[in-house]
Amino acid sequence: MSGSDRTPRFPTPESALVDLPLRPVPADAPFSNGERPESIPTRAASLSARATAGAADAAAVLCTTAAALLLAARMTGYPLAFHALGWAAGFALYLSLFVTIVPLFFFGKTLGMSLAGLCAQPSPTGRRLTIGEAMRRWLGTLLTGASLGLAVLWSAVRADGQTVADRLSGRPLVEDGEF
Repeated sequence: MSGSDRTPRFPTPESALVDLPLRPVPADAPFSNGERPESIPTRAASLSARATAGAADAAAVLCTTAAALLLAARMTGYPLAFHALGWAAGFALYLSLFVTIVPLFFFGKTLGMSLAGLCAQPSPTGRRLTIGEAMRRWLGTLLTGASLGLAVLWSAVRADGQTVADRLSGRPLVEDGEF
């Protein structure tokens, strides 16, 4: 800071708190463009985009699990045994929990959803998914995988096109950039 210029280079704590909303936004508050979120049209995610997102998330989990198995075999010096596959399946299930729930809670989408251009529909107030909603979405995805994708065919014949994960979480997938 020079002698003639008295403006600080960095924001002061007082100026940083000016923009911090201390009260939640009421549900009936107008948005900057004057529209309510209910009036914004939503375009449901297509099944091909959902499949792309699911495949990318599954590939991330499977590749990480395979790398952990190979690294464990390399570090111990023992070849992979058949009973290691049970532990690997448990590790993959546990890893899928974190690959899905954490990004859904913080960002509203997983890595696969980002690659496919999808996100979970925000609430009318713009809120992202809660931990419970993210866990129910993960559970719905597991149920779809356990049925070998037959649950997706059930959603294809329904008029609203919602999958099991959409119904359990209460937040359907939509194309990103709509909000």
